[in-house]
Amino acid sequence: MTDTLKALMDERASAPDFARPDLDVVRAAGTRRRRRRRAVNAGGALAGTAAVTALVVGLTTGGGVVDAGPDVATDVPSQPQPLGPSWAVGTTIHDGDREIQVGHPVRAYVRTSLGFVTVDDRGRVWSVVDAGEEQVGTVDDAEFPRVESDPSSSLVAWVGSQGARRDPVAVVHDQADGTTTTYGLTPVPRGRPSDGTDPTEVIALADGVLYVRDDTRAIAIDLASGDRSVVDDAVTFESGPVDAAAGRVAFVDTTGPTFSVGRTRSTAGPSYAVSGYDGSLSPDAGFVAFTEDDGGVYDTATGTAVDLGLTGFFEPVEWWDATTLALVAESAPGSGVGVLLRCDVVAASCRTVAQLGTFDELGDDFVAPTGSS
Repeated sequence: MTDTLKALMDERASAPDFARPDLDVVRAAGTRRRRRRRAVNAGGALAGTAAVTALVVGLTTGGGVVDAGPDVATDVPSQPQPLGPSWAVGTTIHDGDREIQVGHPVRAYVRTSLGFVTVDDRGRVWSVVDAGEEQVGTVDDAEFPRVESDPSSSLVAWVGSQGARRDPVAVVHDQADGTTTTYGLTPVPRGRPSDGTDPTEVIALADGVLYVRDDTRAIAIDLASGDRSVVDDAVTFESGPVDAAAGRVAFVDTTGPTFSVGRTRSTAGPSYAVSGYDGSLSPDAGFVAFTEDDGGVYDTATGTAVDLGLTGFFEPVEWWDATTLALVAESAPGSGVGVLLRCDVVAASCRTVAQLGTFDELGDDFVAPTGSS
């Protein structure tokens, strides 16, 4: 699950009266930048597996997959499916009315056009498709894993490491042809969330572009052409990009907090006040959803908040289309029971699509398809 949701569940599970959560604890977890997952309800794959990196200095390309695992994945759809309710508990991914057994604990996962990509409790990255599952790499930080995908493509990306110094590298795997490409990154001060430091990480993989950041800047890479451009040259722990869609990037300054949206930090539109943090852009970048206690969906053109009628804490999970957002929330304020909501941000209405169970029952085993733990 995400850090913020885990913080809420821990508080709920330890408080018999289910008192209002300590949002300082929740927001402190959120500042680790465990970015939310953006999803697109579309088919087809991205063209090619072009160069993927930020701050590139070296390149190593490998074909196929690494350390094949057992073919234990079952009931994985062979064709792209419309996005709908999905979550994982233990070794099982729930996807609509399907239960997919992957044979390893799921610490983080994302959708792709061909299936899923998961990270287990040892930081190993697995490709899960209808033919079975295979290990395709390892994330740099097993305690706080993070992978990014565009659900309309067969590509997934993460940050790994290499060498005795564990220098960060950007990794892209294509489930369609089984190739994995690894790129060395310019040496930067080693940062990992598990060390309490600002990490090198992928931000988003959206519309044929990969976004990568370190502790000083963020870069966008066009996967078809290999062209790279700086989107933020002044990244700090408190301020930087959090998501991207349709060629636009959401920037958040947590000291405000405020958000702005644009192709780069210097050309972004006005900064709007926001009571949340850790934003997730809709596929067309028309809306941005934030984790917070009293609602957090905003029109990116005007900064106007969308009142979804929610009165408690919620966690954005993924966008199912340009105006449909999936959220994890409490069934009622103080109930301690988790539900998955489907929200229409234009109609400003939400409905429950899945009962998840109580927070103490879910514990650390619950994972949403956000790509992070």
